[in-house]
Formats: sequence, C-alpha cells, structure tokens
Amino acid sequence: MKKIIVAALMALVFVAKAPIAGAQNTAQSQAEILLNTAGVAASLEQSIEQMLQFHIQQNADLLPYKGVMQDFFSQYMGYESLKPDLIKLYTDAFTEAELKDINAFYSTTTGQKTLQAIPQLMVQGAQLGAQRVQDNLQELDAMIANEAERLKEEQAEKQK
Repeated sequence: MKKIIVAALMALVFVAKAPIAGAQNTAQSQAEILLNTAGVAASLEQSIEQMLQFHIQQNADLLPYKGVMQDFFSQYMGYESLKPDLIKLYTDAFTEAELKDINAFYSTTTGQKTLQAIPQLMVQGAQLGAQRVQDNLQELDAMIANEAERLKEEQAEKQK
C-alpha cells in the first residue's frame, strides 16, 4: 500500500511540474520567435562587420588579421553563441503572454515598420543628445570650473 501511495505522489509531482517546464519551453520558443522576427542574427552579423571595419580603419596594421578577428567575434558575439543568453534575457524580462503579444505586434505591418525604424531613430536620438551637449559645452565648462573652485576652497578649509 505504501508503494502505491509513494508512486501516486511521485506521479502527482511529475504532472504538477510538467506544465511549468512546458511553459518555460513555450516562453523560450516565444523569445526565439521574437529574436528571429527582430532580425537579431543579421543585426549581430552586421555589428561584427562594422566593428571590424572600424578597428581596421583605426589601425591598418590589423588588416592581415581580419579573418582571425572575424572568427573570434563570430565565436563569442555571433548569434548562435549569444542565442541562449538572449533567450534568457527575454524570458526573464517578459512573460510568455507578453512575448506572444510582442510577437503578434511585430508580425503586423506597423510592427515591421517599427523594427525597421528603431535603429535609425536610436541613431538620430543619440545625435540629438550629442548636439545638445555640444551646444551647451560652455555651460558645462563653467559648471566644472565652479565646482573645481569650490573643491579647492573646501580642501583649503580642511588644511587650516
């Protein structure tokens, strides 16, 4: 009789845990769909290529090593390398239902337009911020000079 009860309890534990594991797999599947829809693999590949080009432009001596560097970056920054970690990031940040909603949105025409527009909007936003800083750099310089003077006076007071 004890064996039957233990077996029944074990079966209940297994059945109770099965939906949780299934939900996690479903959330992971939704995260992977999102990564694919968002074109993360192509974006990472493009980023690696741009990074390599930038470094080679900065240091032409690296040109003979471009292939080695590309292999290295692909191994550690490539989509297949980062995919499990990216899926975890998304499943930690969003529930399965939220991921489904996001995927549903990105599968619409507006969602696709959003995916295409976001990178350029981010660049433009960064440029806007940089321009604002540049336009007000004299104010920052004055603020730094005032703080430097205050700190100098504070240090002189401590030495008395």
